[in-house]
Amino acid sequence: MSDHAGRLASWTGDFADEINDQLALAATDAQVYRAAARVEARIECLLDDWDDVRSVKPHPPDERGWRLLVGTYRDLAEQVQGWLDEMLEILEDPAAAVERRGWQTRKPPPSRSP
Repeated sequence: MSDHAGRLASWTGDFADEINDQLALAATDAQVYRAAARVEARIECLLDDWDDVRSVKPHPPDERGWRLLVGTYRDLAEQVQGWLDEMLEILEDPAAAVERRGWQTRKPPPSRSP
């Protein structure tokens, strides 16, 4: 169990670093596809680890810690899902996303024609 707790901490830091590195780049299409594949691989590792933890049948003294770890994985997976949903929403209509969130821009977003 403690191994998984360490992996969770490492995973979140590595995932954030990966995203920040990609946001800082003006990337070619090939670089974007490679970055997306790396993000996908990290998410798959997270889900595999979550499956591993859920498959464990803990001894009674360890059950509370096990439930906490399963819940932590679930919460992290839900946060990642929310982040991905938000990213897709922004990519689908950046101007509307900026407007909905009340983000300030240097100039107003272009008006959408009917």
